[in-house]
Amino acid sequence: MRIKKILVIIGHRGIGDLIFHLPFLRSLCKKYNTKIDILSNKVNKAAEVYKNEDFINSINYFDNNRVGLYKFIFKFIGFIKIINSYSSDYTILTSRSTRIVLPLIFSNSKKKNIYGLNKFFFKDKHFSNYTSSTNIQRYSKKIGLAIEEENFFLKRKIFKKSLNKKNIFISIDSHHNQNNWPINNFILLTKKLLIAKYKILPHPCYRVGFGRCSCAGCIFGNANQFATFKFICPEQFKVISKLEQEFICECGISMKRDMDLETLVAKGQVYQAAIDNPHLCALLNSDEYTDPVFTD
Repeated sequence: MRIKKILVIIGHRGIGDLIFHLPFLRSLCKKYNTKIDILSNKVNKAAEVYKNEDFINSINYFDNNRVGLYKFIFKFIGFIKIINSYSSDYTILTSRSTRIVLPLIFSNSKKKNIYGLNKFFFKDKHFSNYTSSTNIQRYSKKIGLAIEEENFFLKRKIFKKSLNKKNIFISIDSHHNQNNWPINNFILLTKKLLIAKYKILPHPCYRVGFGRCSCAGCIFGNANQFATFKFICPEQFKVISKLEQEFICECGISMKRDMDLETLVAKGQVYQAAIDNPHLCALLNSDEYTDPVFTD
């Protein structure tokens, strides 16, 4: 059977995982002399990562999140239909997640290959003790796909205008419990990278722990922010809290709807950076900025 249509299903989540697929995908395209359809986990942004690659015919996304049994049945049937819509001669799945493996097994793809499973669809013990990236390379060779060049560099058109500059690319992935880093941490990291590049000191509110520069008693503030606001600006807090109590008496509604500000503050903690830096707290209460603008 001459293979004309190839579908590769990528369940991996990260941009790094996509990079490790590059030698395999390029070799696959070269061996069969046909461009590849990719069905990829929606969180890895494959369309952006691979947009300048020559082996691509199409890239579409699927949702690889875990769901309960009832929803799994509908997702299972829906994913079979998605795979069948490609009418592929050869389908390769480069991970062995059950929620992707089962739909592929029941699909109408003429030839199926699941990395890490043997021909009876049991786990291949030879691929149990390696990382995903290593397994992709090892299994590619096992199925007779020669990896002629282990080149992990993307096509450079993406960076054409900035080849002589150092660029930092940040991928935000906060899905799994084990790496559930809040998006505000990524925002703070980006700010710090910019500070390091241009050597500009950030506004004092960032240096005492706040994630954004806003009104001191911002209505959207959380318990820790209001606790820190009260610590730094006690007189301002007292005024706002008094006005809130008057409003509660007249209308029965507080700023946070379900509790007043004093109750909210009791639930929060003052940022340690504010406690450790009285100079910055004084600066935040001042009409004049006296700190340097640039770092050394």
